[in-house]
Amino acid sequence: METVITSPRERGTTLIEIALAAAILTFALVGVASAFGSNASAVGEARGLTKATQFLEEIFDSVVAQSFDDVDSLNGNVLFDRLPSSQARYRIRVTVSQMSVDLKQVRLVLLDNRTGNQITKLVTYRSRR
Repeated sequence: METVITSPRERGTTLIEIALAAAILTFALVGVASAFGSNASAVGEARGLTKATQFLEEIFDSVVAQSFDDVDSLNGNVLFDRLPSSQARYRIRVTVSQMSVDLKQVRLVLLDNRTGNQITKLVTYRSRR
């Protein structure tokens, strides 16, 4: 019968090697998981900006539907994307300015209701003619 002599290094994987491999794997998985987390927050922010833009377009369409004389009634209004206003994510400040006898400027400023930061503004003009 043949006898095989093995050295202590050839017996298998040591506990230190397993721990080192687990640590490397853990660091790699943490990196991948953090990338997913930042992507998810970017998607959420983009979704919010899309909703804000749709809200602004909806208000703009209702302003355009107003007659030249009726557009003054919007001056100073603050419109919220949902009620009660404490739960609104966005608000629009409406300002109407008389530019000349037959021309009015309507300014819609879209604000983040939580931070107060301006997201964008939209300016349009209404004429009597």
